[in-house]
Amino acid sequence: MVWIIIPIVFLVAGVAMAGAEPGALTRAGQSVPDWLLILLFLLVAGLIVWRLGDLISKAVERYQFNMSQPLLAVSARVVVKRFEVSGDWHNDWPVPSLNRQPYLSTKTRYYVTFELEDGERVAYSVSGSEYGMLTEGDQGTLSRQGSWYKGFVRRPKPAA
Repeated sequence: MVWIIIPIVFLVAGVAMAGAEPGALTRAGQSVPDWLLILLFLLVAGLIVWRLGDLISKAVERYQFNMSQPLLAVSARVVVKRFEVSGDWHNDWPVPSLNRQPYLSTKTRYYVTFELEDGERVAYSVSGSEYGMLTEGDQGTLSRQGSWYKGFVRRPKPAA
């Protein structure tokens, strides 16, 4: 989004300076015209509203697509398990008087890739408990609806 805003700022500033004598906007006592500030504010606000609307409409579209798909149960095998850890330090600023120590908060996301009967591979985000119960090579029935993961039921391995 920044790549859109920066050229617009330069364009608006260039239009404002086109009719002014050189250095007029930087002299002491001179300021940017009010209409320019209002225009810049409206452009940035419009871009933010447009982007949020776009994100919301895509989420609604994805939800409607998944809801319209049938619930499928297909034979699959767990081929890859992976996880991703992200975190951030917090120091409770701007209230340092509470004598709290900085702390690290983390979030772990778990992913499992399944290989279907036809050779197609699909990856889904799963809960930590489900991730812990699966091992690579497990075979069973994968339940899915559109791009949503609904569950995996392992087939017991035959006794040796």
